[in-house]
Amino acid sequence: MHGDTGIGTAKLPTMKPEIALWGWGTVKRDGQVIAAVAPVHVMVSSGDRPMPGIMLEVDTEDKTLTAEPDGYIHVMWPKVEQLQMPTAQTQTRMIVGWIAMIGIAGLFGWLAYSETGRRTDLT
Repeated sequence: MHGDTGIGTAKLPTMKPEIALWGWGTVKRDGQVIAAVAPVHVMVSSGDRPMPGIMLEVDTEDKTLTAEPDGYIHVMWPKVEQLQMPTAQTQTRMIVGWIAMIGIAGLFGWLAYSETGRRTDLT
């Protein structure tokens, strides 16, 4: 990210974060909305990578946040105590997903089987 990618600013070093998120956010200052649908980018990197920490960027490409002097927000928290992915949540979601898929397949199998029985009764 950054550097030669053409995304954001070339003033930041090229980096590969452990976590990178993009989305749309509502930006408020003192409880007042200053941007309803602003592009938001969050990156988390640790260890000996360039710029370790958590970086939050809001509207850095278009720079249309009129309430901000530079038109965008860039915040850096340089210290990450621990970086751990939520593997337990991922495993739980996978198990629930598999149970749902097996249940749906079983339901359609039962419907197909019961429909076959009805056809033979009608003829």
